[in-house]
Amino acid sequence: MVAGSTRGLPVLGVLLLGCGGRAIVSDDGGVPADSGVIVLERADAANYDASNEQPDSRSPTPCVANPGMGQEIQPGQVYNRYYLLSVQVTGAPCGVYSFTVDAMAPTDSQIATAHLLKDGINVLTVTYFWQTTVTDTQSFTFVFPDYLSITVRAAIGSLNLWDIPQDLFDGNHVVIAQ
Repeated sequence: MVAGSTRGLPVLGVLLLGCGGRAIVSDDGGVPADSGVIVLERADAANYDASNEQPDSRSPTPCVANPGMGQEIQPGQVYNRYYLLSVQVTGAPCGVYSFTVDAMAPTDSQIATAHLLKDGINVLTVTYFWQTTVTDTQSFTFVFPDYLSITVRAAIGSLNLWDIPQDLFDGNHVVIAQ
């Protein structure tokens, strides 16, 4: 397992990911109390005279992600044979994120390659051991550093990660970052 950091914002059980702060959305809806703070500073603050500056009445342009690009995944839901325990997001820019895995054959090595796609374009590739076993009590976390992490376990019984490309990393299941 690889470690990573995450950001996000849970809203009424739907995972909406923000551009700041830190949140972990789990199957029990828990969100840690700690959050990140962004501090913006003027480069020449010591010599800055604010007396001539007018307030900026413009509001920032909101990020609009197209949720029509796939089925949004939800912690606490079963996706074929895998139960999604949590989604943790950090630094993921606004967009729709999906997952794919390179084609595997039973004679291949135990290493599989997973891709994180933003709006259909590959942004990060990670490897994992597809023979890793998950059970209803033992989970596995896919970590896409500086973007997001997904933790899964078996919905029932035990299985390895061979079927994750057909069940969750099929390119049709998405996380929406707002």
